[in-house]
Amino acid sequence: MRERCHFHPDFGRRSTISPEARALWQQHALSGIQLFKQQNVLSQYDAWYQQSVQQWCELPGFQAYWEKARKVTRQEIAPTKVVLARMATTGEVLPIRLRHMLVSVSGKISPAVSAFLPVDEAARAVYASFGSVTSWPSSVG
Repeated sequence: MRERCHFHPDFGRRSTISPEARALWQQHALSGIQLFKQQNVLSQYDAWYQQSVQQWCELPGFQAYWEKARKVTRQEIAPTKVVLARMATTGEVLPIRLRHMLVSVSGKISPAVSAFLPVDEAARAVYASFGSVTSWPSSVG
């Protein structure tokens, strides 16, 4: 399983990576655990599932992320993307950070509502230049 490889002691020392790389690693770890839980929700009481989780909890740091993954939503840990966007008012092209948000009833991709939310000031400025909403309640992301 990828979750095991991600936490394996031989994978490398997480203490030597930059803060930005650490944040990406943490997002990846939480996403992987949530994906495993989502894909195996009907097997969570099976012996193989319980045995796998028990073995992974012996890996350094895994149990803390397993517990944290229970508390956070997928949207809270969704990685951001950097894209180039053109300001509607000036035509200037800027790199902006966006977070993809997908809301669906069944957990499947369709039917769903998809949005790209601005993460940084440059993204909010580009959205504002198009007359779009640039802020929303904290419960959205």
